[in-house]
This record gives sequence, C-alpha cells and structure tokens, in this order.
Amino acid sequence: MATWADLAHDNRGAAKELRDGGRHRSSCNRAYYAAYCAVASVLEGQVDFGYGGNNPTHEQLEPLILNNLYSLSKNERYELRKSVRRLRTIRILADYVPAEAVDEAITLQAGRDVRQVFKILGIKT
Repeated sequence: MATWADLAHDNRGAAKELRDGGRHRSSCNRAYYAAYCAVASVLEGQVDFGYGGNNPTHEQLEPLILNNLYSLSKNERYELRKSVRRLRTIRILADYVPAEAVDEAITLQAGRDVRQVFKILGIKT
C-alpha cells in the first residue's frame, strides 16, 4: 500500500522523466500532483479532509496550508502556498488550455516550485 509521501516521490520522478523527454504538459501535471501529494502527506492525520475523502480537494489545499501547518513559520506557509498555487495554475494551463504554449521555461518553473515544496515540508528527495 502506498502512502501520500510515496505518491509525492513517484509523481516528482515522473515529472522529471517527462521533462527530460520534452513532454512539458505532462511534466507540469505530474509536478503539481507531486506537490499536492507532499502537502497531503503532511496534513494526513492532522486534518479531516471532509466529504468522506482521504485527501483534500484542490480548493481546500491552500487554506489547509495556511491554517494547519503551524510547525512551519508564517513565511514558510505563505511560500508553500505560493508554490502550490503557481503549480496548480500551471497544471490547469497544461491540462485544459491547449492553445497556450507550455514550454521548457514553464516546466522548469514547475520543477523549481516542486523543489521548494519538498524543501519547506522537509521531505527528503
């Protein structure tokens, strides 16, 4: 059985492989989910995600970061939220706006944001 942390690492690895293969849209998608799973791994057991779910909705993620991760400083929570927000925006662009270019620069930004998320949460890479 996999954990949220396992899924975070798996998605991060997939994002890197897809980036290296020039598959920018898919890489951005996996980068977001790596961050989503990383945050879920830290929140699990601390928060009731509601709706009978085992994970937060995408809309819940940012408020859960700000209002529950008190082991992080206020600045770290805001930086974490900023990275997650940017990753979600990039994922939506990559998944749902085919007319928009998703290039190497955007993919590299997604990679920086995922690194930031893992670093802030103290997740080993």
